[in-house]
Amino acid sequence: MKVYEKSVSLVIITLFLGSIALAIVTENAQQSNPVLLDEPNISKAPQSPGHVVWSEYVGADFCGPCMGSASPSINELKNEHPDEVVFISHYGANGQYPPDPLGRQNHVMDGGSGIPVMKFGDVKAPSSTYHITGGGNAGTMYDNAFSTGGNMVNSPSLSPNDFSMLVAQSQNGANMDIEITVTYSGSSQSVVAYLQGVVTEHYGAEPYYNGNIPHNVVRDWLLDSNNQFTQLTLTPNIPVSTTWTKPISTVRAATTDSGAPISAIDNFLTVGALMDGPHNTYNAVYTAADASMGPKLEIAVSDINVVNPTSSNGYVNGDQITVSATAKNIGELDYSDGGNLEIVYMDGNTPVVVSTKSLTNMAVQDTITHTANIDTTNLPSNAWKTGFGARLSGLIGDRSSGNNLLVEEVNHDRIPTAKQATVSGSNVIERGSIFTVVAKGGADDFVDTIQTMTFELEVSPAGANLWDGSIDSGGQNIVNEGTSNEGREYT
Repeated sequence: MKVYEKSVSLVIITLFLGSIALAIVTENAQQSNPVLLDEPNISKAPQSPGHVVWSEYVGADFCGPCMGSASPSINELKNEHPDEVVFISHYGANGQYPPDPLGRQNHVMDGGSGIPVMKFGDVKAPSSTYHITGGGNAGTMYDNAFSTGGNMVNSPSLSPNDFSMLVAQSQNGANMDIEITVTYSGSSQSVVAYLQGVVTEHYGAEPYYNGNIPHNVVRDWLLDSNNQFTQLTLTPNIPVSTTWTKPISTVRAATTDSGAPISAIDNFLTVGALMDGPHNTYNAVYTAADASMGPKLEIAVSDINVVNPTSSNGYVNGDQITVSATAKNIGELDYSDGGNLEIVYMDGNTPVVVSTKSLTNMAVQDTITHTANIDTTNLPSNAWKTGFGARLSGLIGDRSSGNNLLVEEVNHDRIPTAKQATVSGSNVIERGSIFTVVAKGGADDFVDTIQTMTFELEVSPAGANLWDGSIDSGGQNIVNEGTSNEGREYT
C-alpha cells in the first residue's frame, strides 16, 4: 500500500528565461518485532540436624567481623540447607537499625553491646554454642550450632518435627497479602504457641562497607491487635492460619549477591518462628519457616507471539495484529482458583484488554493458550510504537505479579514527511536545459529509511499551481546517504 502526502510548493527555482516551482511527495515503499537463593557449596555443607533451625542475628554495615565472617557464614548455611535454616537480621546501616517495637535486638544481645551476635533458638546468654559473639571462620562459624540442633525445642513430649509451618505471600496491587499456617501433629491434646512474624528484605538494600549483602533484614513486624506475638492454640492435625497485609514498599529494591537487580516485589520475604512463650520471655522454639521454603504458587505469562500478516517491519493503522499467548503454572502447587488470560495492547503504561479467556484447573507445568486479533485502526496515529501481548488477572494466591504481563513492542509505520527539495549545482538554469533535483524526506518512524522511501516530483509555473509530474524521471540514485542532506536524484 502506498501512502501519499501532497505538500505545498516547497521550493521556487528562478530560471534565466522563466520560472517553475517544484513539489515532492514522499511514498512509503515498504508497507508490508522468585526469591532466588545462591548456589550452595555442597562439599562444605555441615550435617543436617533433621529439622528446622531458627536464629536471629545482630550486625552493622561498618562492623568488620560482621561483613567478613558472621554474615557470610549464615548466608552460606542457608544456601546449603535452604529448607532447614531460617533467620532474620537486625542490621544497622548508616547508624540506624530497623523498627524494633518489641525490643528484640536487645533480647538477642541480652543487653550486650558487642556485634556481631547470633542467637540460635531463644537461649539466654551466655552460651558458647548457641549464643555466639564476634567473628570466626568465614562461611563455617555457625555450622556446629546448626548440626547440633540449633537449640530448638527438645523434650520427651515435643520436638520440631511435631510442627510444620507454611509462609505464603502474594501480591495484591501495591500490597502483599501474607498468610502463615501452622499445624501441630504431636500427641498432646493441645499446645499453646506464640508466632513471631517478620517482614524482611531477602537482599538488604544497604550493603556492608566491603560490598557484601546482608540477608533477611528486618523491615517490619507481623503482630496481633495488641502489638505482640500472635498467640495460637494448636490441636493435632488442625491447621491454624493467621493473615496480614503489608505494603510492598515496606521493603526496597536491591541487588543480589552477584550484583543483579531485584525488585521490591521479589525482594519481599516473610519469616516466621513459633515459640512456647511471648516476646518478653526466653522461649523454646518449636519451628520456623520463610516464604522461600516449601511449595509455591506461581502462574506466569510464559510466551507470546505477535504477528502482523501485512508486514514484518511494523504496522500501519488498519492492520490486524495477531497475538498468541501462553499461561503456564511454573510453581509447585496445582491451581484451581480461576482468573483470566487476556490479550492486550498498551495505551502508555496501561493494558487495554481486547479478548479474555478464563483459566481452568492447572496442574504444575500445565499451560493454557489464547489467540486474538487486535484491530489497529483506532490506535493513536502519532504513536511511534505500541506494545502488544498478554496479561493474567484475577489470580488468587499468586506469589508475584512480575511475570503476569508480557508485551512485545511493534514499530508504527507512519507516513513519511516531505522536506524541501534542492537543485544540484546552480539554480540559474537556461530554459530547456536538463537539471537535477534532490528530493528529500523524513522517515518519521523507526521503520523507514531513505532506502524504503520514493518520491513523486511535480513542477508548476511559479504561482500557477498547475502541478505536472510527467516531465521528470529518475529517483534510483541515492546521494549523501546517512547525512541530513540525503535524498534521491530526479532529472
